[in-house]
Amino acid sequence: MSTNYGGGWNPWGGYGYWNGPMNTETRSVDYKVSTLQIDLFDAKDGKLV
Repeated sequence: MSTNYGGGWNPWGGYGYWNGPMNTETRSVDYKVSTLQIDLFDAKDGKLV
């Protein structure tokens, strides 16, 4: 995952807004594999959809 903050290019050069620096943060995130089960019921008769 990569996040950019601090602005973008401006007309005066390759700096962030008002010549502030542009920063990029990169992180590695591990997700656990799992299963999500959702049961949907009809609101009128209460039966499983």
